Amino acid sequence: MSDLNEVLPCILYDEKVKHGDYDMVKVEVEMDDGTFRKRTLPRFAGDKGVEGLFYVYDEFISQAANRLNFADEDYWTYWPDVLDPVARRKWTQLTDNIANQLRNQARFVEEFNRFVTHYSNSASPRDNLIRYLLSDECKKPRKVNPDDHATRIETLCLYANRLQGLEAALTDERITMIIFNSFPEPWKRDFKIGRGRPENATRNEIMEYMNLRKSYADADEVKHKKRKNEKNEAPTSNKKKQTGKPSEKNICRHHGTHPWSECSLNPQSKNYHMNPRSPFFRGGRGAGRGDGGRGGRFIAGRSRGNELTGRGGMPHQHQHMYQGGGRGGNYYNDRGSDHGQGRGPNANNNHNHYHFNHQEQANFGGADRNYENARDNHYNTNQGRGPHW
Repeated sequence: MSDLNEVLPCILYDEKVKHGDYDMVKVEVEMDDGTFRKRTLPRFAGDKGVEGLFYVYDEFISQAANRLNFADEDYWTYWPDVLDPVARRKWTQLTDNIANQLRNQARFVEEFNRFVTHYSNSASPRDNLIRYLLSDECKKPRKVNPDDHATRIETLCLYANRLQGLEAALTDERITMIIFNSFPEPWKRDFKIGRGRPENATRNEIMEYMNLRKSYADADEVKHKKRKNEKNEAPTSNKKKQTGKPSEKNICRHHGTHPWSECSLNPQSKNYHMNPRSPFFRGGRGAGRGDGGRGGRFIAGRSRGNELTGRGGMPHQHQHMYQGGGRGGNYYNDRGSDHGQGRGPNANNNHNHYHFNHQEQANFGGADRNYENARDNHYNTNQGRGPHW
């Protein structure tokens, strides 16, 4: 945890100059021949900080003073034009008492450095910035390119040399070591193992190695993301695999084309054919072979030997009347049929006794009478013989 009394640096690693954030002003300069020349320059505002002040000053010197060959008084005349009202007022307060004969270029640079110190809010801004450069706050961010990072560190070091303080100005060798120490610890350790002491290496050699390590780190990150994505997609792919072809362990032992858990013959399955909610629900077997499916008394079925149901049981007229449909629903019209009547020598004769008038069967009031007559005819013609197979 940082000390609460620690003074923050006047320039931060992440706060870079953005040229589009500055208002532009046109400065009109009078030349020795009486003509005027214009220069468009950025204007400084207090919220841009010390780095913004350096940026405006450098543009003023390079674009106006050097190109237009400023005289000593020109620095003092045109510099206030690139300051906003608040900054201009502060500059005037600092320089208003300076005599005109002392207003030369050297004194202008000296007063500008005082102006910078005023905006840095510290008596020794260089010391604070160097301390900041050596801290973890200036370590290379993971996604920043090594070259861009080294350029930013070098820029801050050069700014530190322009500030006032007790620390000695940073040399190129010390700037190189500050750049080296700002890289990740594993990279620095491997460099020392493979390349030797960093003090004996040039900045280009250090940057060549750091760029190589960055390329390896990016490749490892891509592989890690790929493995992570494959791991996240694995459950989905397995689920799709299960909903396709069933495994041999779960395959239906009757049909072999679907899982046993989905078979209509499995009583535990939601598709069980006796489950009313199943899409395969049959409602009992439909009437077939003249006996109308499986069931109990008065419900057509195959209870063998039962006098009213099963083979040789319920008359076909009665089945057709109560249930309708089914595989044997129209068998009573077949003249040679012996379905439900037994396969004895009198089967065809017995069958003739089962034919009734359809108009009479349609009358529900005669349904019981038709059934009683059919039963009597059956027992009269098959006395003692029982149902036939």
